Amino acid sequence: MLRVALLALVILVGFRGYQYVNAYNDLRQAHATLRAAESALDDERLAMTPTRAGELRDSLDGAEGRFGSARDLIAGDPLARAAEHLPFVGDQVTASRRLAGIGEEAARLGQSAAGVLITFGEPPGEGNSLQSLVEFLYRAGPAFAEMEETAARIRDERSGVAGNRLLAPLARARDDIDRALERVDGILVDYGRARDLMPALLGYGGTQRYLILPQNNTELFPSGGLMSSYGVAEFEAGDLGPLLFEDFAVLFSRWQSGGGQYVEPPRPLRDHLLRTTSWGLGEAGWYPDFPRSARQAEFFTELGGVEPVDGVIAIDLFFMEGLLDLVGPIEIREFGVTVTSDTVTLMSLELTRDEMIPEEGRKVFLSYLAEAAFPAIFEAPRDRWDDLLAFFQRMADEKHIQVYSHDPATQELIEELGWDGGLAPGRDDFLLLADTSVNSTKLNLVVEQSIDLELRFNEDTSVDHVVDVTYRNELPTWAAGRDPELVQRLMLDGLYGDYLRLFAPLGSTLDSLLIDGQGVGAEAVEQEMGLLSFGRYFTVSPGAERRVSFAYDTPNLVEQAGGLFHYRLVMQKQAGTAGAPVSVSLVLPEGAVLEYATVDGQIAETRGVTLETDLSVDRVIEISYRLP
Repeated sequence: MLRVALLALVILVGFRGYQYVNAYNDLRQAHATLRAAESALDDERLAMTPTRAGELRDSLDGAEGRFGSARDLIAGDPLARAAEHLPFVGDQVTASRRLAGIGEEAARLGQSAAGVLITFGEPPGEGNSLQSLVEFLYRAGPAFAEMEETAARIRDERSGVAGNRLLAPLARARDDIDRALERVDGILVDYGRARDLMPALLGYGGTQRYLILPQNNTELFPSGGLMSSYGVAEFEAGDLGPLLFEDFAVLFSRWQSGGGQYVEPPRPLRDHLLRTTSWGLGEAGWYPDFPRSARQAEFFTELGGVEPVDGVIAIDLFFMEGLLDLVGPIEIREFGVTVTSDTVTLMSLELTRDEMIPEEGRKVFLSYLAEAAFPAIFEAPRDRWDDLLAFFQRMADEKHIQVYSHDPATQELIEELGWDGGLAPGRDDFLLLADTSVNSTKLNLVVEQSIDLELRFNEDTSVDHVVDVTYRNELPTWAAGRDPELVQRLMLDGLYGDYLRLFAPLGSTLDSLLIDGQGVGAEAVEQEMGLLSFGRYFTVSPGAERRVSFAYDTPNLVEQAGGLFHYRLVMQKQAGTAGAPVSVSLVLPEGAVLEYATVDGQIAETRGVTLETDLSVDRVIEISYRLP
């Protein structure tokens, strides 16, 4: 009897083994289909044709079946069920069953994504491009809802894939799922925000009036640049009404001629730029917190007779360069020129000379450019929507477009998307460098900046900071071969005059402020917008280099948990800047061992204890170390 039982067991195991070989092959094919679908969705995105999306959905339907068969085999096998109770082996069997189920759900998720693309390919209704995009966001709602439900089921299954002792292939599959879930969650969140925000901005609930501020970042201000003109745009149910632009000097003259009062500027603006002149729209961007600068700009436009608006949108020359790269050259008939992404910045400067501005309305060139460029956004063809959405998000991340709304719900969505340009101080360390050009030149076009930051960690949890900011005035190189008259008109005598403010957490103490190694001290130490600022004016001659150095300490920045010491720094970028290179040197307490250093959540490539990054976007630096 025993021999017969053993023979039966061998036959059973052999039969199961044959089944598992087939199941393994099914899983390999299904996994390959998923990877191919993921690659196709990544590469083609909204450019995928409905026919191609339909084929993709069919292939994923087959993958769903193969994953389901493998899951059923494992779940229904008595030997597999028994093995789940064994040490180590049980973790592998349970993970295999759940991962097969996750694969089945992932195939369904891909089918829903293909459904979104099929919906996108349906003929649009009447209206402009942005109206069609809003219509698509609503029509795609059911498919996105399916994706959200499927992602929730995958998350539930993933929670059952336990243990750190998984075999390498299973561990890789688990980690792949975690990364995929993070991506899907980001897509779903972005969809929800776009679905809610676009109709609100575009006036689907009633006409929305926005103040448009083309900021000239070749003359840098903390909000992004000098506000040399302004416009008013009306959006109603996705339609863009007439754009009305005007030079800021015309606004100022109308306000003053009507008996306008003197508005006291912040003291550094008064001392180094405006002197006895009233503060006005051009300099409204004094605040690096865009919502505050936006409200200040509204205040000045209303003094000049502009009706109140529902919000403010600011753009700079980097935005215009990127937009022209996306939509192609734009003709400015009033000036008889065609502008490209390569020529827009210099042409904007050249054609803003007084004698080249058409008399009627006295609008600077940026006004005419904005008038021509904004409709191009509404007319973008459907095959560029994906690029257009990615462009806007990149411009917001880099702070070349900033948006403010008076409606609290809309402003909350703007903040969640990171389009608000607001200051973001918190419990952690914080650093922002804000330059203000106060010599009325366009030298920020040619002045280069780099930042060296030393962080010295003390045993009392305080951190000593040394921030060295180097400025190089490259005017002689830029001016070589150019029209001397143009150079003089734009750059005057070439002397760069800057009022620099460093923003740090409240409670910080300034130890020294040096220029080229010489102690000069701060002109002002003030509490601003929940932070402390140290300010100083300095100049940089043509062809020269200067270094401004701040040394200060901030208490209670390092937290201890489980034997580890943790520190987090938010380095915020100034709007309108290209992104200065940043070198961060770490000086740990004696005997301390660096556990890790991350920049924006990614393990940093360190050279000893030095991190290299840039300020093309806001950066978050985290340090963890252990004491002996």
